Amino acid sequence: MNILTNSLKFTAQGDVSLVVEENKILKKIEFRISDTGIGMSRTFLEEHLFQPFEQEGQPLVNSQRGVGLGMALSKYMTDKMGGTIKVTSKKGEGTTTVVSLPSTQVEPVKPEEDFTKFESKRLELVKDGEILKALVVDDNETNRKVMGQVLRLVGFQCILAQSGEESIEILNNQKEEEIRVIFMDVFMPGMGGIEASKEVLKIISKWKSPPVLVGCTADTSESTIQACRNVGIKIFLHKPISRKALQKLILSL
Repeated sequence: MNILTNSLKFTAQGDVSLVVEENKILKKIEFRISDTGIGMSRTFLEEHLFQPFEQEGQPLVNSQRGVGLGMALSKYMTDKMGGTIKVTSKKGEGTTTVVSLPSTQVEPVKPEEDFTKFESKRLELVKDGEILKALVVDDNETNRKVMGQVLRLVGFQCILAQSGEESIEILNNQKEEEIRVIFMDVFMPGMGGIEASKEVLKIISKWKSPPVLVGCTADTSESTIQACRNVGIKIFLHKPISRKALQKLILSL
């Protein structure tokens, strides 16, 4: 998803394709993502592509900019699964990324051991016949959907916002007491998560029972965490957010 999102982000016109093939002889599954986007220089491709917080100095086609962790995380996860990732690119013509992962037989996934806890939590979250709400603020559509699915598992009704500005508008028009937790992406285009959190905290500080504000970020550097704490964010979820970490936080509310 990281690689596919990059292809869509950097392709203003033309094509983006995803092809998945299984090689039963070599016991591998290959994911080939190709685009006709802006491409990358040879120097950046060879020396910087998989380095954390590295981005080539070129304009984005849709004015979105992340923190340069997508490819570093993709490489890390691919390596952990015993796979390989290869990238070819030409500036002005596009990029092709091939991820090859081992295909193995695995045991069926066992049900969650703490499923009964979630059932109990689901009942707890019903207040006066109304399910409490969670606000998820993230400019990445995939992130919003994934978090929304897990939150619904334990009984939350999710409100999704794609920007800091939209989250403030939602809170200004929301009834008090309904929202139990706010998940705020720290790095977003336009009004970033830190700036948005300042305004959000001003709004919810007037509520009788303010919701919990959770900062979501892939940048775990001391400077970023301290900047979040300075505006009042005290709880964090580190990206990529695992289902287990999200569930653990929810159960602690």
